[in-house]
Amino acid sequence: MAPVYGCCIGKTRSWCASGFLGFFMVALSLGFIRAPSGLGAQVGPQSKYSGLVSDIAESKDWKVLAGRNVSRPHVKLGLWALHPFEPQFPEFDWASGFGIKADQWLVATFVNSYDRRAFVVALERYWWSKQLDWIDLGVGYRVGAITGYTEELIEWADSAPILPFTGLLLWMDVGPLSIDGFYAYRGITLETGLSFR
Repeated sequence: MAPVYGCCIGKTRSWCASGFLGFFMVALSLGFIRAPSGLGAQVGPQSKYSGLVSDIAESKDWKVLAGRNVSRPHVKLGLWALHPFEPQFPEFDWASGFGIKADQWLVATFVNSYDRRAFVVALERYWWSKQLDWIDLGVGYRVGAITGYTEELIEWADSAPILPFTGLLLWMDVGPLSIDGFYAYRGITLETGLSFR
């Protein structure tokens, strides 16, 4: 299991359904599926992305790679995990856990696929984001530390109670609903929550 949220507590969806859901999330996040044409990007003095656009235009090299902070405070209430490279965890499963995202920090807890309680502290940064009238999209990364894993995940995990991790983050906010897709190592998670901006 990847150092991400996961738990095998039941077979809630078939591989086909979860594959379609994953494709749909990626397509939405990358902008292949667009909102109605009457909606335009809201980047201006009143936009939360105004600083992001000007910062990236002025930034060079590692600063662009490091990404920017976009304020997306929310509570994570639903976590699902998929492990496409792990035959012992073939289903798209509900994960028992919750988390809080404030400023650029995420703190979460969950029961992982090995039935152990895990804790996460992570930094989220964004390379790209776009705000439409009713939907916000973004691509970035999450980097942090996680507990709750042993050599079942990676051979040296027994000697290190806290493991580092990093991965690709795709997100979408639709009104008060937040949806994040995260890929790291050997796992993919879908995280849903409520925004409190």
